[in-house]
Amino acid sequence: MDEIQMVRDLYDRPAPVPAHKVAAARARLDRLSRPSRRRLFGGSRLLPFGLGLAAAATAVTLTVLSAGTGPEVETGQDSGRRLLLAAAEKTGHQPQPNGRYWHVRIQVSDLLLFGTQSNPYWIKTHDRLEYWMARDPEKPGWDLTQHLGAEPASPADAAAWRRAGSPSPFENKRLPDFHAAVTPGPGKATLEQSDPSLEILTGRPFSLRQVFALPTRSDELEATIRDYLSRQAEHNGEDPPDDARIFDFGSELLVRAPLTPQVRAATYRMLAGLHGVKKAGAAKDEAGRWGTAIAIGGGTDKDGNHVPQFRLIIDPSTGQALADQTVVQKSDTKVPAKPGAAFTSFTMLESGWTDTAPK
Repeated sequence: MDEIQMVRDLYDRPAPVPAHKVAAARARLDRLSRPSRRRLFGGSRLLPFGLGLAAAATAVTLTVLSAGTGPEVETGQDSGRRLLLAAAEKTGHQPQPNGRYWHVRIQVSDLLLFGTQSNPYWIKTHDRLEYWMARDPEKPGWDLTQHLGAEPASPADAAAWRRAGSPSPFENKRLPDFHAAVTPGPGKATLEQSDPSLEILTGRPFSLRQVFALPTRSDELEATIRDYLSRQAEHNGEDPPDDARIFDFGSELLVRAPLTPQVRAATYRMLAGLHGVKKAGAAKDEAGRWGTAIAIGGGTDKDGNHVPQFRLIIDPSTGQALADQTVVQKSDTKVPAKPGAAFTSFTMLESGWTDTAPK
C-alpha cells in the first residue's frame, strides 16, 4: 500500500465548518483576549493552539525540567542541521509511553501594541493552555484556559504606559478588527469539555488520528505535511506553503503533539533538510530554560511584505523541543511589532500520556 496515499486519504479537502461551531470556537478565542499570530501574518492558523483540545491537572509521563546553562558561539546553516540531526538520534530510540489521554500544559506569551500613535507601548501577555485529549477519537476531552497576567514589555514601555495615565486594564484599540482589554493580574481558570469535532491540533484541523498516521521516513513525512498544508492553503485562498511554513508546522508538532519516537526523529530530519534553516545561537524560553534556537525565514518577501522568522528552541543535551516562537524583525503598519522580540511564544511545560481525567 502507498503510505503517502493512505495518509492523504485522511486529509481530504476540508469541509465547511458549521456556523454554530465557528461561533463556539470564536467565543473560546475571545476569552484569551489576544490575536492569533496567523491572523496578523496572513496564514491559515486562525485559532490559537489548544482550542477544542483537552486540559488536565494530573501527573504525566514526561516533564520538561531545566535545559542548557549558557550561550553558545557557533551559528549558521550547517551547525543548525547538525544540531537537528543530533536531536533526531537522541529522541529516535526513546520508549513510547501509553495512556488514555494526551496531556500538555503550555504557556502562551504574546506582545501586543497599546497606547496611541504618539505614545505607543508594548504589553506582554501570558496565558495558560492545558488540554487533555482522548486517545479514543470517540471520547471527549477537556481544555483549560487561564489568563496569567500581563505587564509592560520593558522599562521604556512601562514609562510610556505611565505617561498614558497607567490605565488598568490595558486597552488595545490599535489593531484592525480587534479590541482587547488585558488585565495585569491573573484571571480565573476555565475548564470545559471539548467537542471531539472541534478538536484542533497545532491551530489547524489536525487530529490524533492524523498524528498517529504520520510516516516515519523524513521524505515521506515532508511530502505528507506539504500536501496537507497545500490543501489547507488552497481551501483558504492562500499561496502554497514554502519551507518556512513546513518548518513552522514541524516545530508545532515537536512541541505539542504526541509523536512516536520514530516520527519525532523523522520530523527533526525533515527540518534539517529544509532550505534556509540555521542555528540562531543560545536562547531562553519563557520558563527561563536555556536552549539552542533553530530558525528560518525573516526579512521581506518578493512583494515587500514582512516575513516573520520562525524559531524552535531545543535542549541540545536531550533533543527535547522546549518552545516554538514567531519573531518579528521589522515593524510596519500591517504587523506592528517590537523588532527582534518573540511576537508569540508557545512554551511547553509538561507533556505526556496519562490515564487520569481532570476533576
